[in-house]
Amino acid sequence: MVVEFLKKYEVFVKPMTSGSRNVGEDVASGVLIGLAGPDVGLDAYGVSGQKKQTAVQEWTQWKQWALNHKDFEDFRAKRIDEPKAFNMKVLDKLKDPKVQKELEPLMVAFGKKDKLGRRIITIFLIFVFGAGIGMNIYFFLEERNEGTNYSMIN
Repeated sequence: MVVEFLKKYEVFVKPMTSGSRNVGEDVASGVLIGLAGPDVGLDAYGVSGQKKQTAVQEWTQWKQWALNHKDFEDFRAKRIDEPKAFNMKVLDKLKDPKVQKELEPLMVAFGKKDKLGRRIITIFLIFVFGAGIGMNIYFFLEERNEGTNYSMIN
């Protein structure tokens, strides 16, 4: 929610926590230790640690700014509370017997399409399975016949 609110103000920061890791930077630092020695590699670890700490601080500051912003609560309400209220109204309407009766033909039609889809999938799987068995039998017989032909030549 905070990220979306910040985008509204053209602030594009990624959530960053102190517990997250950047594996790519760790690997690069490890490679540097192997190639250039421990001094250069450890410096790279230090730089990546500083970048991470800076990103964590930046994220924390922007998050606080967003949460303390006067418009954040309205933004949150529009994004969460209003859709939730709308969904509750829909669920209440679905409990109405009149609406259920109107939806019944659609549910029956959907059930028929669902059964047809399952039948098509079943027929397809039977065909594929049967073709696989048929090919295995064919190759087995061919291999057996080739073995017999070779023994007749010798």
